[in-house]
Amino acid sequence: PIDSDYVKGVMAKSHMAPFFTLANTPHVMCNSVHSDLAMVWFNVVDSQLGASAKHLINSFFQFGPASCPVWAAQSHARVPVCQHCWCWGHSTCSCHSQAPWCPQCSGPHSEANHHILTGCCWGNPLANPPVPATMEEAPCPHTAHCVNCGGDHSVSNQKCPYWWHCFDWDWLAHRANWDWQGWMAASGATSKRQEDKHQDRAAFQCQWTC
Repeated sequence: PIDSDYVKGVMAKSHMAPFFTLANTPHVMCNSVHSDLAMVWFNVVDSQLGASAKHLINSFFQFGPASCPVWAAQSHARVPVCQHCWCWGHSTCSCHSQAPWCPQCSGPHSEANHHILTGCCWGNPLANPPVPATMEEAPCPHTAHCVNCGGDHSVSNQKCPYWWHCFDWDWLAHRANWDWQGWMAASGATSKRQEDKHQDRAAFQCQWTC
């Protein structure tokens, strides 16, 4: 499968490797669950004049059998997700929920106390055969429930459709019913140029192989 480490390896072997001065790990985003195409987002550490970006943007480099174009990416702030109630559109420090929501089962407790407060982890010694309780500090082996999409996964699992659209303010606002324009104005990405270097953002499209 194409993941961040694989992409970094391809970049390192490319004829444009001197310009792939990565500022962080590339982010691979499949176009859809049924698509064999993916978009790769990456930031490069660059000079103040953007010398590396000028070499990369609108160029092509070989990614396996495909010749992939490199485009300049628009700067988007990621939609905040609260680590207290796990809802999108506000930060943890501005959450109004009195109780935390468990990312595993959406219950009114922290993830650390999930195995103590949920029946699925208590076990049942009277069952035939007996069902053992989940050991303390062991991950819950039972089916999770996502409070956002309703899927059978943890709300923090980045396979959730909400995480796929973590930069798509319109998509999330349509489902979460919050004032996305206010958040966009408050959380818009701004580039801070230092005296001798800054980060440029770019993306390219590649073939996705499972």
